[in-house]
Amino acid sequence: MKKILEKCKKTVLFYWFIYVVFFILSREILLACNMNYMQWIYIISFLIISIGFIVGIIQLMLKIRNKIVKIVSIVIFSLLIICSIPYAFFAVLFLYAPEEIVIKDDKKMVTYTRVFWEKDIDYYDYINFIVRGKNRRILESYGEHGSYTIYYDEDGNVIKEYDENLEENNTNIQETKENEIIDVTDRLRQTTYYGIITDINENEIMFEKENKKYKLKIEQDYKYINARTEENIGFADIKKGYYIDTTVAYLEEKEKVIAIASNITGEELKKELLKHFALGENAKMGVSSPDIKNIEVINSEKAIVTMEFQDRFGEYLNNNEVFKQKIIVNSNTKITSKSRLAYSVETLKNAAHDIVTIVLDKNTLNDEYPVAISFSSSDS
Repeated sequence: MKKILEKCKKTVLFYWFIYVVFFILSREILLACNMNYMQWIYIISFLIISIGFIVGIIQLMLKIRNKIVKIVSIVIFSLLIICSIPYAFFAVLFLYAPEEIVIKDDKKMVTYTRVFWEKDIDYYDYINFIVRGKNRRILESYGEHGSYTIYYDEDGNVIKEYDENLEENNTNIQETKENEIIDVTDRLRQTTYYGIITDINENEIMFEKENKKYKLKIEQDYKYINARTEENIGFADIKKGYYIDTTVAYLEEKEKVIAIASNITGEELKKELLKHFALGENAKMGVSSPDIKNIEVINSEKAIVTMEFQDRFGEYLNNNEVFKQKIIVNSNTKITSKSRLAYSVETLKNAAHDIVTIVLDKNTLNDEYPVAISFSSSDS
């Protein structure tokens, strides 16, 4: 037994195993005490565990007496490591949230910022430079439909919430009456509002969101657009059951633009969504990202891309239709990617699993295969 122990002490994997056990046990003890390691501890531990494992395995392989087996083992292991590097890189890129120590509400706290569809900032109690509080204490979320802040107690339970209407909601006290209607007419420059239209007349538009009721008084300087195509529409085109959004009115300083999405379905809806993909940088309501289902490279000049997409307002209009469309990416298409792995038709498949933004040529929307003038990959 002593000889085995002495041999183990001479291997890197022995000390690697001790560190892994120590890290896991110490982390579990901290979690049980409502604490957690700071991010830099996780980063250093990840590097130590990864490098230690690789060095330890190579050390064992070098002790193999059969030279052929030794060389083959080292080559195979090296290839596995090399192949895993891109996946590890993208995993870290996707999961990494910058850590920062800040003062919030006169209290020292640790923040982690996550950016995906929306920007979320998580706040935790700062304890010292090694550990922080386990449970999130504050969540700030910023998106195209407004922002909200949620406060939590030490056990992670919601205490209070401030939504985009600057109204404070307690979990135990309902401050807003059920039938109260909030007039947003004079608040369009302060924040954004959206929901489903429940009633409309020549004087005002009534709409609801999550059991909250709003009204917008009609004014002469309002401009109405199709929320998908951003084409101008008339007030007479707005109907009960449509989706209404004031995001553009909040962002634009010169015009009060109200966006409307009708509850159309099928081919009519698909045509509007394809028009949306032709807006590009001119889109006032933001650009949707389709899912790439297949990329068929025909030659160095042309590729057929199959994309799948939904109406982003479908969740409000109770429409979960999914559409598929094949488009052409050719040598005239501007192809870019964050990592520069996709930069031409021939390298387009490198973006097959990425988040992609596509701009279609509006003059080809009625073609069997519309042509993309821009194909941009975020490599996420």
